[in-house]
Amino acid sequence: MDVVSRSARPLWLGLIVLALLLGLCVRSMRKAEDYGGYVLVGETILAGGAPYADTPPRINTWPPLFGLVCVPLALLDRVSPYLGRGVWLLLGLAALLLVLQQVTRLVHGRALVLDPRKRPGIALGSVPVLVPLALASTAVIGNFLHLQINVLILALLLGALMLQARGREAAGGACLGVAIALRVAPLVFVPYLLWRRRSRTALAALGTALVLSCLPALVFGWEGFTEQLGTWRARAAELDTWGVDYMNQSLAAMWERFAGYGLAPFASEPLRDVARSGHTLPIVLTWATLGLLAAVALWRFRGALRPGGRVELLEWSVVLIVGAIGGPVTWKAYFVVLLLPLSLLWALQRDAECSRRVRRLALGCLGVGALFLMLPTRDLVGKHLARGLEQASVFTVGALLLIAGLFLLHAWVRAEPEPLR
Repeated sequence: MDVVSRSARPLWLGLIVLALLLGLCVRSMRKAEDYGGYVLVGETILAGGAPYADTPPRINTWPPLFGLVCVPLALLDRVSPYLGRGVWLLLGLAALLLVLQQVTRLVHGRALVLDPRKRPGIALGSVPVLVPLALASTAVIGNFLHLQINVLILALLLGALMLQARGREAAGGACLGVAIALRVAPLVFVPYLLWRRRSRTALAALGTALVLSCLPALVFGWEGFTEQLGTWRARAAELDTWGVDYMNQSLAAMWERFAGYGLAPFASEPLRDVARSGHTLPIVLTWATLGLLAAVALWRFRGALRPGGRVELLEWSVVLIVGAIGGPVTWKAYFVVLLLPLSLLWALQRDAECSRRVRRLALGCLGVGALFLMLPTRDLVGKHLARGLEQASVFTVGALLLIAGLFLLHAWVRAEPEPLR
């Protein structure tokens, strides 16, 4: 243990981080944002209405299970809006701390602690934890300011990774299944797991997601549930027609702006409430990009794989990023998934046992992450320039560059002896 670990500095830095996160939660309690939609869905169910047909368009696009999750939130909101939002934000804060604990375990093989002088581990206020958290701060802050569920989903996904890495494949699949039932995007892990011959985990995920998705039938009856399922499918399909304004950082929105509307970066005012162009080229480019990423993954993700090893962490990192940008809508808060790859990159560029080329490439990827994640921050560059950068799909481009770096790192790390942690 080094001198810094023995000092009180990590403890104080950790307490400062906790204080800032709590302050962010308190600030966000005054907002409704996405949480307002959750409450509306819950109130609709409590009033005996249909969670999709009886809510305004674009309010409820979540899978059927999420409607049941909204009911207790609506009950808390009846007592006090601040009580409901406070509980939701504290749940998100607990999920963030769990994510940091999971990432620390996966990447460093050690526990996350507040004071390393009392318990062995990596301190919350240490550089390996603070740097990735700072680089992903735009996404983390966005998750709390908009009262979203992204951190909770990430905690479930990392929990699935940890469980299956420890040989508990069915439990890991069940954890993944919960994430799929709450948000469809984690379904991207199922073909990956099947390709990696983790069929038990994949089947457990599909089975759990199916069972949980059918739970609303116990409340609405089978006929009512099937009717709602059809309405949800129609609403989910409408996501493809959502606007391509500057805030949408999905792969599809990027190609719509560039190829559909022919917008050069910074050449026009940021788009707001603009529908899809209706041209075929953006759709072709979107699927071509996803197909290329899938083809490279099938080519690279082969051979023996040590559960929980760095090679598997690199693969999960790629799938996490693809899942974030591959849907029709991607908000900045979705990039909270970068906490895993950024932490892994920091560990690789600091590991003396890695070759020089691995350390240099990891450092370069970390620089790309820092540039593309921090540059559009409005407090740094101003609102106008930040919006221009977002219209230029800076997050999407950065994610694609990061995926390319992770693919190359995957090949190089696989060629070297992997340290046991």
